[in-house]
Amino acid sequence: MKTLKKCFICIITGAVFLLASETASAGGWEYGMTQQQRNQAILASARADLGLKFSGMQCKDWVRRVVLSASGANGLRRDLPSTALAPLVWVWNYSPFIVNRYVTPQQFLPGNIVQMLIRYKDGSYGPHTAIVESVTNAGIVWIEENYGTPNIVERRSVSFYVFSMQVPSSNYSVYEVH
Repeated sequence: MKTLKKCFICIITGAVFLLASETASAGGWEYGMTQQQRNQAILASARADLGLKFSGMQCKDWVRRVVLSASGANGLRRDLPSTALAPLVWVWNYSPFIVNRYVTPQQFLPGNIVQMLIRYKDGSYGPHTAIVESVTNAGIVWIEENYGTPNIVERRSVSFYVFSMQVPSSNYSVYEVH
C-alpha cells in the first residue's frame, strides 16, 4: 500500500509539473527567462509597432501596451503601473515587476524603459517615455511614440550631449521589467 501511495504522489506531482510547464510555454514570457531575454521580447514588440499610428495614445500608454504584448498571455503577463500623480512627473508608482536601474545613459541597455522630464524644442518641459533600442559610443537609439510625429511609433537617435541638454539634472528613471 505504501508503494502504491508513493506512486500516486509521483504521478500527481508529475502532472502538476507538466501542467505548469505547458502554462509557462503557452506564449509570452516563460519561467526562467533571463533579463536579457525579457528585454529582447520588449524590443521585438516595440519594433513591430514602428511606423504604426496609435490615435489618442500617449508615449507611456504605448510602452505599457508594448510590455503587455511582449509578456504574453500566460501567468507572467506584466502590466506596468500608472505614473505617480504630480505635475511633470516621470516616475512610475510602485510595482513588484519594475526594477529601477541607477545608471548613466552610457549604461542603458536595449529593452530598458526610460521615463524622463524632457525639454522640448519650444523650451517647455514635459514627461516622456521611450524604450532603449541600442546604445552606441555616440548616443542612444530610442523607439518611442508621440515624440517626433504625433501618435506615430518612430526610431530616433540622440547623442549623449543632446540627451544631457534635453534632460537636464538627470531627470530620468530607467526601468527593467521582471
